[in-house]
Amino acid sequence: MSLRFSETGPEFPGELVNSLLAGDVVFLCGTGISAPQLPDFRTLVDRIYERLGVEKSPSQALAYDRERFEEVLGSLSRDLANPSEMLDAAAALLTVPAEPDLGQVGTIARLSRDLSNRVLVVTTNFDTLLERALHQSDPQLDAASISFAGQALPPPGGADFSGIIHIHGRLVDPELALGATPLVLTSSDYGDAYMRSGWASRFLFDLARCKTIVLVGYSANDAPVRYFLNVLEADRSRFPDLRRIYAFDSYEVNSEQAELPWGTVAVTPIAYCCFDPVTGVRNHSPLWNDLRELADLAERPKATREARARRIMSEPSIDATDADLRELRWLFTETGDLIPTAIGAIVDARWFDVLADNQFWREEDARWAIPAWIARDFARPERLALAAVWQSKLGPTFNTSLEGRLRQAGELTPFYRKAWRLILAGNSAPRGDDDGAFAIEERIKSGLILASDLRAAIDWLIPRPTLRPRRPLETGDAEEAGEPTRFADVIWADFSVPEAYHAQEIINLLKVLPDRADEILDIATGALARATAEAADFEEIAEDYDTSDFAVPSIEDHEQNEHHNSTPFLIRALVDAYDRTAADAPEYAKTMHARWWRMPGRLGKRLTLHALRDKRTATGDEAFDAILALDDGDFWSIRREIALLLEHRAADASPAFRATVETRIIETGEAYYKRYTVEEGQADWRQHARDTEVRLRLTALDTAGVLSPEGKTELDAIRARYEYLDREIEDRDYFHSYSSGVRMVVGDTEPIVEAAPDDRLEVVHKLVQSHDIERQQGWHAYCRSDPRGAYQTLAAADFSEPNLKLWNVLLAALSFSDKTEAEKRADVIVDAMGTLWAAEPAQIALLAQALADVLYFGPRDRIANLEDWCDRIWNALQATEEDADFSGDVHSMAINRGSGRLAQALLRELSSSIEAGSDLLPRQMERLRSLASAPGGAGTFARVIFAESIAYLLRTIRPLVETDLAPRMEGPSDEAQVLRRVMIAYGSVTPEISMLIPDIIELAVEESAPSGHAGESIAAQFVRPAIAQLRADETHQWGIDAPRAARMLRRAPDMVRTGALSVLGTWMKADDAGPEAGWDGMAEPFFQRIWPKESKYVVEAQNQHLIAIAVGAGGRFPVALRRLRWYFKPVRDRRPSLHAIKASTAPEAYPHETLDLLWTLIGPAGPTGYDLADLLDRIKAAEPGLEVDRRLQSLDQRAFRFS
Repeated sequence: MSLRFSETGPEFPGELVNSLLAGDVVFLCGTGISAPQLPDFRTLVDRIYERLGVEKSPSQALAYDRERFEEVLGSLSRDLANPSEMLDAAAALLTVPAEPDLGQVGTIARLSRDLSNRVLVVTTNFDTLLERALHQSDPQLDAASISFAGQALPPPGGADFSGIIHIHGRLVDPELALGATPLVLTSSDYGDAYMRSGWASRFLFDLARCKTIVLVGYSANDAPVRYFLNVLEADRSRFPDLRRIYAFDSYEVNSEQAELPWGTVAVTPIAYCCFDPVTGVRNHSPLWNDLRELADLAERPKATREARARRIMSEPSIDATDADLRELRWLFTETGDLIPTAIGAIVDARWFDVLADNQFWREEDARWAIPAWIARDFARPERLALAAVWQSKLGPTFNTSLEGRLRQAGELTPFYRKAWRLILAGNSAPRGDDDGAFAIEERIKSGLILASDLRAAIDWLIPRPTLRPRRPLETGDAEEAGEPTRFADVIWADFSVPEAYHAQEIINLLKVLPDRADEILDIATGALARATAEAADFEEIAEDYDTSDFAVPSIEDHEQNEHHNSTPFLIRALVDAYDRTAADAPEYAKTMHARWWRMPGRLGKRLTLHALRDKRTATGDEAFDAILALDDGDFWSIRREIALLLEHRAADASPAFRATVETRIIETGEAYYKRYTVEEGQADWRQHARDTEVRLRLTALDTAGVLSPEGKTELDAIRARYEYLDREIEDRDYFHSYSSGVRMVVGDTEPIVEAAPDDRLEVVHKLVQSHDIERQQGWHAYCRSDPRGAYQTLAAADFSEPNLKLWNVLLAALSFSDKTEAEKRADVIVDAMGTLWAAEPAQIALLAQALADVLYFGPRDRIANLEDWCDRIWNALQATEEDADFSGDVHSMAINRGSGRLAQALLRELSSSIEAGSDLLPRQMERLRSLASAPGGAGTFARVIFAESIAYLLRTIRPLVETDLAPRMEGPSDEAQVLRRVMIAYGSVTPEISMLIPDIIELAVEESAPSGHAGESIAAQFVRPAIAQLRADETHQWGIDAPRAARMLRRAPDMVRTGALSVLGTWMKADDAGPEAGWDGMAEPFFQRIWPKESKYVVEAQNQHLIAIAVGAGGRFPVALRRLRWYFKPVRDRRPSLHAIKASTAPEAYPHETLDLLWTLIGPAGPTGYDLADLLDRIKAAEPGLEVDRRLQSLDQRAFRFS
């Protein structure tokens, strides 16, 4: 986290800014703060020589060239007859001008106050500009009381430690009544101040222990820096309380120019550009302008922080730069006082995701802040959507806060008043966790079952709503969508039972409680009443729309219910209880019918119709009376339960009831479907729909043997009109949507299926324009469920653009559908490719992506003109493929884009041709080279695929790699970086590849950004050849040797280094010669020759792998520990993983070394792991004398013991 005021100015670390605001920062100032009105050290030396009229001796010139200016002046003073002349010259040259510019020093003074408002500045300058600046701001100030110089310095950390402290002395300033003190100017002066007497070094050392020092106005080679920091660095390892030191330094071209010189003196550099961004003049204005803004922040922290947060967050979140995000991290993570500012500034609701994803605030902050933002205008649909999103993330506390805000809101329209009530009802009844379900199951299994246990079990089966937005969160897009009139226009309530496993377990347990069946039936009926009422509240049950009905394909247990995780669980428990109750108490079971019938929606009526099939609880006439009691919408929409009831109970019903029901079937369907309007130009599908439903119901009566002659005549007429209906009823006929496998067909195919073949294409075109999403998706569902029928619909049609869009859907269905009917789909693909061969190039271009998918997934060996098809598709892709978006995951894009899919298909064909010795090889190779050398997005995506297969291509088409691919992997371009990342993350580095492009491999490792286990695979690519070389057990000639591998490890991200340790441990385990040989021949030379030795590469994430390597060394464990102990990072926040030690025999075989390892990891203050107690017991058992070891005692007192 950091703070940056300008693009070319310094980026202030958040830790430093916090210290500044706490009054814990002291600026150590060099000549740069007085420039340009007073000379810097180099210019001072030049002018002293000029003023004295002397020339440099050769040794002085050499010291001057090396910027050892104090040595130059020391030598000069020894050469002068009167050494004081040099001091007089320096004093004259450093005299404060008559009208000095105090802007820069004034800024330093503003920044240099502690929480008691006292000034504290330390400087090596002799001038009194700082005192002048303070006097200018406060003319009553007595400069002599705050100015200290020479050896008369106040002790750092003391109660009175403040003032302007000249550690190298001060010049006289008559205007401020300040006297002169001895100056530290020459090498002998420096030697006395920092070494012989050491008063300056002691002062700075103490200062570094109580204050955060910031160097300003110095370069890394300045004398004060060299003397001070070299002394300080020697003590840093012995005194851990020494604070971090920062230094401002400038660059001309890039920040490395400023940062590199400080690397040897353990200072954190803060770089800035030395040029004025407006005029281009070298005046260091980016530093001083930004320091002034930092001073504003220091003086008015609250107001300044609010203003900066407001500036960033009032803009769209997508416009936030990385620097903005770093600043926000600093602004928000230290305190929560800016949350009200954010609430007032944010217009773009996506900022809340930014705050959460970057952990800028805590969840408890979000739980009240987002409701507060929403409350600024409750009458906006996008705020409903936002509430739905965050409600699912933040839970009941969010609802409580939102409800409190709503109580304080003014008048809302009826729509918004209801909408917000429904929002509060969403996710309001948390089901609990796995432990809760397990507890319910255990109580039922116990045999002592209370009524509350049954209610808890049934409650687990009730689907609960998770609210999801149907509309975008962005204000502009929401306004385009118009003002909503229904809650369901804005929010989709997804009712579900999330834990299907527990739900099934509960159903099975309830089933084996026959003596409680009536009680379960009663509770479950009440639960279903609540569930349907809640669905109605959420407008998921309306006149022609009932999601709870759609969610239960079958009332009785059926495989079509398998992939519905909502109401079917409750229905299943209810039906099971009803069946058992009907056997023992049929009259009581019968009382449920009326309760179900009154429920909202169709589920209750369907449940009743299913129950009426049971002769124990209803007569045939009662069953048929219920059918007649259905309104037309239910009568013609409920398929399965009506058809099965007709089939099972028709024989029991009286002739009068049968005749009445049959008449309703034959005569009312036409009027029911006539209520649907047919748009102008649309094929009239209504007759087909009516005939399909009539045929199902009449067939049920016919199966029961009670269909009248008039009914038979009507049924025969329907079968004659539609050849595909002239068959027995199949299972799929009972369902509006039917799943033939895991994939659930989504979309209403009924109008397409019911349309006459000649009208089908016209029906499809109308459906895709429908406002009903189910009908829009009808063609997609039809292509998946009946690809042959879909092909026949298009086969004779022209290749108009609307028809080509339908072809795209069909080709996608053929490519991506499940494999249950693979052969039939393959036949359709072959026929489809034959039909499409007649299309023109411009028409093929509209199908290019889908055709590439077909080549990748389909039966290439059966496609006629395959090679010509490959050329046609490639030509189309070159013309249509969009350029790659390098800000995203280009590899994921490539494997799914047309050109990437084609490249993958062509590589497979190449492999088949090589295996078969085909004469098509030259043509295929030339085509692959065409892909590899193509411009634009098509070429980029193809090359990404080739980078993944670079090793294979080098063996088969070497010129493609050498000429077309490798050159494009060089340099800083976006594509080159992507190709390198793909090669190192997904490809294979073989000896041949490493010899051809070692520099590219090295750069790829440095640029990699692995996640998960990718660090291991990347590390293996270059560590393996290096270890092979060290072991001399590879006959291949590799292009990556140990020195290069060592350099790559240093430049790689942390996860790659961690991955290297992981794979090394794995390889050691696999060594056939045993763990000792694995250590001697592999791990030991790896750590000696390859692993980086610098402490900056030691990170906590590597500990567990280092442990595995150490204990995995077997009998070499003591040797391994001595080698590796310096690479362990003592744990601070997370408990260490000690599993590798626990799984080994190290505690018994090497108790001393094991204790040493544990102490190295945990130390006196680190968190302890859960396995620690067991390990300590094993150590004591192996070596009882270690029980009194203070390290073991310290660890033992902190170890977790559960008994």
